[in-house]
Amino acid sequence: MDFFNKTMYKISGKYNGYSIIFFHGHNHSAFNYNYKYVNGFKREKKKFLDYLEHLSQIFIYDRPEEMLRFNVLRGKHTYVKDYYNVLKETSPIWHVKILEKFLREKNVKPPYVLIGHGTGCIYLLRFANAFKDKIKGIYLMEPYHLDPRMAMSCLANKLKDPELIDIIKNLNNENLKKLEAHTIAAPAFPIKFTFPVRCYFKIESNSKSLSKDQDKFKKYLKDNNTENIKFFTFLDKGGMLNETNPLGIAYNIKYDLQGKR
Repeated sequence: MDFFNKTMYKISGKYNGYSIIFFHGHNHSAFNYNYKYVNGFKREKKKFLDYLEHLSQIFIYDRPEEMLRFNVLRGKHTYVKDYYNVLKETSPIWHVKILEKFLREKNVKPPYVLIGHGTGCIYLLRFANAFKDKIKGIYLMEPYHLDPRMAMSCLANKLKDPELIDIIKNLNNENLKKLEAHTIAAPAFPIKFTFPVRCYFKIESNSKSLSKDQDKFKKYLKDNNTENIKFFTFLDKGGMLNETNPLGIAYNIKYDLQGKR
């Protein structure tokens, strides 16, 4: 199944020895990361994706199961039945295998630099784990990951067919949350990468420190990747990465890839 028939994607930029793959976060379209949003409306172009495009070829896309949620939350008409098979089959490992096949078909050449935000980091890490030999480096922005404890929680619940059918017939807020849990449901897996890993953690505005989950994930990465890993922090005053100044992170990625400051 070519699930990209149900989504939006864009390939741009000139191949410069690697391709950048961007994984968007929760309830964000990948295409929104070029803008600052105020109360849901575009107010200012921040050029985050444009900047990455100048580094090398870039592939951005919206996950099809997330597109269904986008449409519902925005009150747009959606042919839900068109998404049923995608929602039935989807999981992070299924997703990244289809994605890698699609990248090959579209001649998006490795090695890959993977950049992800929030829940997109779940898919990024799955991709990196499945295709280690094709990865140049990964960049996790405000990462969200199902560690072993969380993998046993309600976030790892897969819906059975009758439940899924009932949910897509009545996509209210409660059912959208169940659908999200179904989409990202996956068992935990060990992370042991030999390529560069960079993490950008959001500092809590009230405590000026990392949240417990972020701090736990940082420890998880350090325990499993002792070499070539760096951590950075940023204060996200707008509550979402693409509402502040992601260009700082883009500059950091540029200098890191070019091996200079």
